[in-house]
Parts: sequence; structure tokens; C-alpha cells
Amino acid sequence: MAASVLLFMCTAGISVSAAPFSIQRLEDRINSSEISFSYTYSVSGGKVSMTGQGSAVLQGDAYILDVDGMEVYCDGTARWTLDRKAEELVVESCDTYPASLSANPVLLLQSPTSFFDVSSQSAAVYSGMDAIKVELAPKQGTKLKAVTLYFRSGQQEDGILIGASVRAADGTVTDFTISDFRYSAKGDASRFSFDSASLGPEWIVTDLR
Repeated sequence: MAASVLLFMCTAGISVSAAPFSIQRLEDRINSSEISFSYTYSVSGGKVSMTGQGSAVLQGDAYILDVDGMEVYCDGTARWTLDRKAEELVVESCDTYPASLSANPVLLLQSPTSFFDVSSQSAAVYSGMDAIKVELAPKQGTKLKAVTLYFRSGQQEDGILIGASVRAADGTVTDFTISDFRYSAKGDASRFSFDSASLGPEWIVTDLR
């Protein structure tokens, strides 16, 4: 689902003039925090062309996405995808199989060291803001050709992601502009699950587990 194509990464301390980007430090900060942000995306290349917007909350293996009217809840074990307009719910088992990465980049945030090596970092300007550009080299089996991340620089708080670009193996490029990127303390994990019984009898529920 192209709408899931989303979301990405931050680091505990990133500066071109200081320590180089550490993907392990990134993963450590992700694992110790809850991350939330809003974003717009555009997909181009190959046979796909679309734009959209969404928001995400990520906490460990769990996440919530609200993308173009679709809602996705994942508690790390099961995933619920809701289309309220069509009154349809699909329930699936969660997985982090590398083939899923090009369809759901939220998975990249959960274990980036498993999928990437850092190839370079440099100073850049992104959407008129001073930024740190980090090029990641996908490891074999991720179905991605390249990932570029842009972090805000020159601000008191570091590790704020403001943009990303993902190139899939088929040449499709998904560009994200990210806003309101925040780290916060971990919250109630129960909100990442969805109670199918809360839906009315008019809903079509497909359980693929």
C-alpha cells in the first residue's frame, strides 16, 4: 500500500563538523522513545505516480498510521488496516521481511541497522533549511536501491528528520517532506491494537492470520 510508504529516522547527535552519523545511535534513540510526525509524499517513476499525506506514531515494534483516509494499527504482532469509508477491515500478522520495506518504510525505523549502512553525509539545504544529508546504502535483500535522509541542522535539538527519499529496485522514487517530528516518552502500548469487536455488523472483516 503506497500510503504506508512513510516515515523514517533520526539520530542522537549528528553534525558534519563533529561525530559522523551513527546508524546504531539512531536505532538506540528510536528504541528508547516514541516518535510522531506528519508528512506529505509523492511517488514517481515506473508505472506509479501519486501524492498524499499522513501522520505516524512509532513506538518500538508498534505503530499507527493515518494515510489518505486509511488507518493502520500494528501492535508488533498483528496489523489492522481500516477503510472507514468502505467499512472494511483487514487483519494480518506483522512481519519485517525485507520485501515489505519498499511498501512500508515504517519498518525501516524499527531496525535500521538490519537494513542499511551509512555511505556518506554532507551539509545541504532542504526546503530552504540548513540540513545534514545522509546517504544510506541498503543491504542485500531490501528491495531498495538507495535511501537519503535529511536532518535539520543548526538548531538546539538535533536528530530532527525533515525529509527523505527512497528509491526502490524498480526505479520508483518516493519523496517525503516531514513536519512536526518529535521524540517523547513511551506511552500506553494498548492504543496500537484495534478492537475488531467495536465495529458494527455492516463492516466487512477479513482476518488473514
